[in-house]
Amino acid sequence: ADLDGTEQVARMHIAEALSYRGETLRQQRAA
Repeated sequence: ADLDGTEQVARMHIAEALSYRGETLRQQRAA
């Protein structure tokens, strides 16, 4: 098992989720 690769993918997903959530919050505030 490639643990390093799995960790990198997990971090990418977390970063994407956080940025997506940030965008949603920003849009809600602007609305």
